Amino acid sequence: MIIFKMQFSILALCLAAFLSTHVTAWDSHVNFTFQCKDIFLDGRQSSLLTACCLTDSNSDTGVVHGNTYASTFFDLALCVGINYTTATLEWSMLGKYPLYCNDCQLINGGSGLNCVCQSTTEQGQLVVNSTLDLNQGVANVNGNLACQWY
Repeated sequence: MIIFKMQFSILALCLAAFLSTHVTAWDSHVNFTFQCKDIFLDGRQSSLLTACCLTDSNSDTGVVHGNTYASTFFDLALCVGINYTTATLEWSMLGKYPLYCNDCQLINGGSGLNCVCQSTTEQGQLVVNSTLDLNQGVANVNGNLACQWY
């Protein structure tokens, strides 16, 4: 039993070290709107975020070394969903928010996603105008948009 507890403790410490390193590296990618321009939602698919993003930023520090941009696109439905209780947008892996939200648009220079979302609760149909700060979950990784936890 003591050996199991020791192995479990070592595993927990290694996992904590990995996660702290992983999260620290991603902190530099948050606020993608500072490294991207021409940000918009594709008119054909309201969850497709399109932008031109800097390609030569240091992946560890977020420091930009030049001004080379690449055209990129990213499906926000991979990391944005809704809270079914409140019908509000939230970060969720494979969230599929377009199934529950419509009239989506970017606001605040592309940093905010605003939609009308609906959910069915025990009290009935809930319809809410919801906004999510995309800088909190979308990252520019060397010219490619991604969910910040990928």
